[in-house]
Amino acid sequence: MTTITGLDVQENTRPTSTLSRVFSYAVFKAAALVVTVAVGLFLTILVLNFGGYVDQIKAAYIEEAIGARIQGGWLNEVPEPDRTNQIDQARAAMREAAGLNKPFLQRCFIWLVESMTLSLGNGGMVVGTQYYHGEIVPLVLQRLPYTLLLVGLGNLLVFVFSITLALVISRRYSGWLDKAVTLLTPLFAAPTWIHGIILTFFLAGQLHLLPFPKNLGAPIAGEEDKYFRLLFNYLALPVIAVTTSKLFQSVYTWRTFFLIYSEESYVELARAKGLPTGVLERRYILRPSLPYVITNFAMLMLSIWQEAIALELLFFWPGVAIMFIQSVRSLTTSLTMGIVVVFAYLLAITIFVLDVIYALVDPRIKLGGSRPLLHEARRPQKLIERLKIWWESWHQPAPVKVAPGNFGFAGQRSETNKQPASVKSETAHSRFKTGIDSLWFELLRNPSAIVGLVIVMLIIIASLYTVIAVPPNDAMLLWRSQGDDPYRSTWYRNPQLVPPAWTNFFRTEKLPETIILDSWSGGSSRQDRDTGSGTMQRELIYTFKFPYDEAPQDIVLYVIAQYKEKYPFITMTWITPDGREIDLGGRAIPTQTSFYLSRDERLKKKFKGDILKTLFADPAGDGTQVLRGTYKLKLIAMTFETGSQVEAQFISYGKVYGLAGTDNSRRDLLLALMWGMPIALAFGVFGALFTNILAMLISAFGVWFGGWLDGIIQRITEVNLIIPTLPIAIMIYVLYSKSIWIVLGVVVLLNIFGSTIKTYRATFLQIKDASYVEAARAYGASDWRMVSRYLLPRIFQTLIPQLVIMVPGYVYYEATLAFLGVSDPYLPTWGKVIAEALNGQALQNAPHWILEPIALLVITSMAFALFGFALDRILNPTLRTK
Repeated sequence: MTTITGLDVQENTRPTSTLSRVFSYAVFKAAALVVTVAVGLFLTILVLNFGGYVDQIKAAYIEEAIGARIQGGWLNEVPEPDRTNQIDQARAAMREAAGLNKPFLQRCFIWLVESMTLSLGNGGMVVGTQYYHGEIVPLVLQRLPYTLLLVGLGNLLVFVFSITLALVISRRYSGWLDKAVTLLTPLFAAPTWIHGIILTFFLAGQLHLLPFPKNLGAPIAGEEDKYFRLLFNYLALPVIAVTTSKLFQSVYTWRTFFLIYSEESYVELARAKGLPTGVLERRYILRPSLPYVITNFAMLMLSIWQEAIALELLFFWPGVAIMFIQSVRSLTTSLTMGIVVVFAYLLAITIFVLDVIYALVDPRIKLGGSRPLLHEARRPQKLIERLKIWWESWHQPAPVKVAPGNFGFAGQRSETNKQPASVKSETAHSRFKTGIDSLWFELLRNPSAIVGLVIVMLIIIASLYTVIAVPPNDAMLLWRSQGDDPYRSTWYRNPQLVPPAWTNFFRTEKLPETIILDSWSGGSSRQDRDTGSGTMQRELIYTFKFPYDEAPQDIVLYVIAQYKEKYPFITMTWITPDGREIDLGGRAIPTQTSFYLSRDERLKKKFKGDILKTLFADPAGDGTQVLRGTYKLKLIAMTFETGSQVEAQFISYGKVYGLAGTDNSRRDLLLALMWGMPIALAFGVFGALFTNILAMLISAFGVWFGGWLDGIIQRITEVNLIIPTLPIAIMIYVLYSKSIWIVLGVVVLLNIFGSTIKTYRATFLQIKDASYVEAARAYGASDWRMVSRYLLPRIFQTLIPQLVIMVPGYVYYEATLAFLGVSDPYLPTWGKVIAEALNGQALQNAPHWILEPIALLVITSMAFALFGFALDRILNPTLRTK
């Protein structure tokens, strides 16, 4: 073990049993992780089998086996009813052997043993255009190397680049590079699959530096080398996406660690003695901060493992993600369980390796010896005695009031005094008001806080307006093209797949907007003439100005006719601004007719080319220029029965539309973008609020009471780290509930016992050893009073910024779930729009369709992150000097 005093580095003599102690520690950690994996998998099996799905699979296997034996000639010579009886007896024996007649928990335990030993039997499913069948675990292991390649290479690049940049920035704090990283950290905090979409749009779509993602399927036997060479051509985009999504977060976090250690006295002394910068950073900054860096990197790796599901699905990467999604959707639970088992083992192996590395680099951990205690664990009291103490704490004042420290802002400390209660109350009120004024003053001095707060307030206002202006039921009916009003519930009047109208401000050649004129509301001139013998002629002229530089997307005439037996007949004439008349022919009209000029075969033959360009072409030009001016469409309708009527609606579909454009179903994307806002906001705020508050309370009680309670909380946290949260959320949605709020509850429950609870626990451990806490304990303050008055208030200044900063994580989580198909079946969300856009090839054909929801996701998350970082600096004075 190395001890550092100034610059004198003394190496203690290592005992000869170091290797054996390392081995013992590794064995102990491996055994603990195996137990943890077992508990995590057992909970997963309970989730899967709670509705009897595992039992159904085993029963299906039995029926499949019996059917195969019957087809093979089994019992062909046995007459009825003996044949049926023998089949029933065989079925009963197989069910008994499979454990289907045993109690529920016993059946789940049998399935756990099979999962732990990777004995999951056979299975098959269709993935893309290929059918996979065979033993479950080999099927999964066949695709696993591709996932390991993607995640491993991405993590390696993140680690190397982050360490290098963080050390460089720590030497030049407050320089332009440090400010750039601070600015880009919230901007690049999006998950890997969003980075993948943006990188694909620019690197593949705009710059053509890399190929578009392509579904390569699985390698063909004998052509593996050719397949791998082709696969590496598509590896760059997902690896760059992993690197960019985690790089700036890691650099920002690790740079803070390095800054803290760079101000230690021994570092200043080493710097004063003139040690080279490289030696100083490696020995005196990087080495002591390495445990924290490794811990942060471990959490980063665990998050990337789960984000790989969406990333592989986006890039058609031949890993386990597509297999997992297909297995869940097709209810192939055995394959789903196999993938979860493999993922659990991977997470356990990751934790094991990093834990051993952590133990080797952290001198505070004694291998094979007694672990140094950070605090003395209190003996758990009996439940009745504890309830009695809590009851007395609520009804009896504490004997002495001890100042718990900082309850306000900006690091101010409360001071103990002997003033009367009324004076104390007034002082507390004035201190609170001073703290609020100080907070507001600091916020106004911070530009990033102002920007973040303004955007957050605009998002809240827009969300409230959306919910009031377009109630949920109306939004669902409108988005799904349902309802009683055909003109409001359908999108036929909108152009298809066009960008927003405001893009014309950035174009030199203006794109046309949609023009709608109808005869029943005065959109056309009307002239009726009786030609005798019950025949009527109606002339409708639609006049419109066309000040654009391109022809419209299409022109359509919706004709509605009322008659008894004889069809009305219409003729159409196109009149250009220079007076030319172009005959568009005539046709008989049934009850309702949609006449698209660009699709009419007779017009195609007549004009021998693009009909719309011909109608709008400038005869003085080369045929590509549009003639601006006033156009007319003259429609003459002849009816041959008394009482017959003809009405028509003229639509010139533009090439831009509205504030957000349209999708391939002609739907206005503004509705989806607006309604995605309150859903994302609610998911993010409620998720962050419940996760932080519950994690704070649980960790506070665990730290204070210690002993078995703290041990149980830590064991649950370790088990939860093994359970893959995203796959569990997907399984809950597919198997049990389509409610996104039920899924949110599951996600919150799984995230409580994670990194959040460990962060709060570390803070509470420091607070517990404070002098004022020891003094209050010595004066006999009750447990409940110690937790509620001395532990929790000290962490509020950390809770509020962390709560705000955590909101973007849940906003992105909702988008990721929606991208994977886990979303409200009816309401439009940002993630659902992105998924539909990718299926519609939006990156190549209509980038606005996919970039707009991504932009709103990034802006929303960045606003909360900027505001949260500013609050963190204001409420934690130690960060102001950093």
